[in-house]
Amino acid sequence: DGGVDSAPRGAPGAAPPTGAASAAAPDQMVQFLEANRGNARWIVAAANAQIAAPIILASGDGVMAIGGFTGTDPAITLPQFRGLVSAGEVRYVLVTGGFGRVGGGDSGQILRWATNTCRPVSLANGGSLGSPGELGGGASLSSIGLFGGMALVDCRGM
Repeated sequence: DGGVDSAPRGAPGAAPPTGAASAAAPDQMVQFLEANRGNARWIVAAANAQIAAPIILASGDGVMAIGGFTGTDPAITLPQFRGLVSAGEVRYVLVTGGFGRVGGGDSGQILRWATNTCRPVSLANGGSLGSPGELGGGASLSSIGLFGGMALVDCRGM
């Protein structure tokens, strides 16, 4: 019948692909990031480009893909990332519960550092902050999380 459901993926009118790249960035998160970015170069850092893409499309702002397209590219090291945080270039990081599945190596180290060091942001409570390392201490991502099992953390001052 030529409808959306019958069109092959990638064809005009086709249904969008499934997975992280097809998810729409929550408006509340994008609005929060834009309102609180300060002078940061990137509104948020994410594990990979597939997670970053919906945020870029929703905001039109720069989003750092820590591990490149798939999360496994050695795009930036932990010391380099911490330097960007210290310089105010990066403030927020979108972390996930499965660091090894998102990417090992440098990107995994960065995500573990952010989870264990930075303060979780609760958008449900107007952007209130939890304790540094709260997520690394076993707090549930779903209790503070957003965006499909991910949580936003604030690394300012870390």
